[in-house]
Amino acid sequence: MPPPEYVERARLAVVARRPRETPRSAARLAREAGFGTEATTGRAIARVLGVSPPGHRERFS
Repeated sequence: MPPPEYVERARLAVVARRPRETPRSAARLAREAGFGTEATTGRAIARVLGVSPPGHRERFS
């Protein structure tokens, strides 16, 4: 796995577990995980996890 892909997946792992742990906003979660913006995070979630960010959060509601 190329280094940029590894870093992205590591960041997504942080974002993926946070909805279970905290009600923080998506923008704050993006910053905490090291993504530049909420939009960047959303695109990564959709591409790698195959679900929209709201859909991902709903899984844990």
